[in-house]
Parts: sequence; C-alpha cells; structure tokens
Amino acid sequence: MTGMRSIALAGVFAVAGLPAHADMVSYFLDQSNVESAFPDLGATYLRVDITDNYDASGDVRFDVTILDPRLLTGNSGIMRFGFNLAAGATPITAVNILRPANWGIATDANVDGFGNFELVTDTTAQNRVSPTLTFFISGIAGDNRFSYVELATNSDDTIPLQGSHYFAAQVVAFNAVNGITSGFFGGQTPAVVPLPASVWLLVSGLGLLARVRNRRAVG
Repeated sequence: MTGMRSIALAGVFAVAGLPAHADMVSYFLDQSNVESAFPDLGATYLRVDITDNYDASGDVRFDVTILDPRLLTGNSGIMRFGFNLAAGATPITAVNILRPANWGIATDANVDGFGNFELVTDTTAQNRVSPTLTFFISGIAGDNRFSYVELATNSDDTIPLQGSHYFAAQVVAFNAVNGITSGFFGGQTPAVVPLPASVWLLVSGLGLLARVRNRRAVG
C-alpha cells in the first residue's frame, strides 16, 4: 500500500505540472498605490509563486502572474517586479538572475511607496503584453524558496496599508479604470494555490481503486 501512495503522489505532482520533489510557496499582491481604482480590500491583483528543487540545476524559480481581469486589458503587462533577500542570504548580482531578453536588473531600487527592492525590470515596451513574468535565481549555494522573502526597506509607512511588503510589481497599459492605466501593487499575503481539477479526478480514481483492492482482500 505504501508503494501505491508513492505512485499516487507522483501522479498528483505530474498532473499539476511540477516535479514530485518540487517545493513551492505563493503570495498574493493585494495592495495598490491607486486605491481609487484598486482598493486595498482583500483583492488579489497578482500572485507570486517561488519554487525550489524545480530541477537538477538547483535554481529557484519565480513566476509572477496577473490575476485581476481589469489588469489584463489593452496592451497590458508586468513592467517591474521587486523582491528582497532574507536576512543572512547570500548576496546576488545580475549574473545570478536569469531573466527574459530585454529585462534588466536594478539593485536597491525604489518601487513607488512600497520601498526598495532587488528589481527585475522591463527595458522595452515590447515585453509589456505578457501577463506573466518568469525568472530564475541561479548559482547561489544553499538557497531556497524562502531566501528571497523579506520586507522591503525605506517604504512609505505613512500611506495606509502600503508599508513594507515582501514583493512589489508595476503593471502598465491596461484599459483605464477610473482614469488609471498603470499602477504599483505590493503584498505579502500567503496564498494557497488550488490543485487543478484533473488532480482531484486522479485522487478520486485512486481512492476508488484502493476501495476495490480492499474489498478483494476481504473477500
């Protein structure tokens, strides 16, 4: 039966699109600097997924995804994304951040009132049509998904709910919402990423198979 459970878990990860040994943590960006259009009322504007043990390379993977449909109109996309190193983490440089073409790196860069971050930033208008950003942190021995989860420094704590956060992003070129076509979003709220429906079907099928096996054993 232990072997069956191992196979089941491997199947769940395979269907979910992650290797069986991968570890992921996720956060919502649920604050904005344009509250007239995007109020800080428990909204989930973007999600940040950080995965380690993704493959044999040892890289830590970031996936930043726009969730709010109002930010997915026009020629919109992510223009900047910031994170910070946890206390005691090994310093990183631009060489350690494997990012898409035409994306640059800025160190200790300010992201509106959300503070200073290690910033992955678009350097051309062409990249802004993408609702997602994926990059990897490579070549850092012993790092993991929590090595890059730290509160921002020099944030503007005078703005309600816009103080220090783990992450910040800028989304641009969406259709106007109350006259706003771009904005900055921050957050640190842990997110529970739901499993795909196909995974639940797989788990249900495995449960049925187990019951059939048990009945045969009793018989």
